[in-house]
Amino acid sequence: MYTPHKVTLYHQIEDDITAEVSYNVTVLDGVFLDLAQGSNISKSGISDADSATLFIPLDVIAYDPVTMKRKQFLPPKEFARQLNHDQYWTLETGGKSSGSDCYFIKGVVIDPISFGKMREKYDYVYDITTVDL
Repeated sequence: MYTPHKVTLYHQIEDDITAEVSYNVTVLDGVFLDLAQGSNISKSGISDADSATLFIPLDVIAYDPVTMKRKQFLPPKEFARQLNHDQYWTLETGGKSSGSDCYFIKGVVIDPISFGKMREKYDYVYDITTVDL
């Protein structure tokens, strides 16, 4: 598979006791990002018609962009059970609030902020709506 792209994956984690929000940030190096930008706005009437399909091969290089330490993929429920999320990454759909808990941006961008703020500040930011393993 042709995998020339890098994306930065953000996974929002809320502490059950303090309600403090933190972000698990992971760079995925060696993915294929297929973008479809707004071409169907006139046909569908959707004002935000951008979409992306992200193909992540099993041998993707996943790492923390600050420490450069490699990370291991875990399914969402197993990821949630971990006490230290720094060594792992996961993909989840949906979110608990009006924003997304798991989203990605094209390229390497280290700016741990909410999905809504990320979309205001950067181009090519996508909510994860479907995961097919």
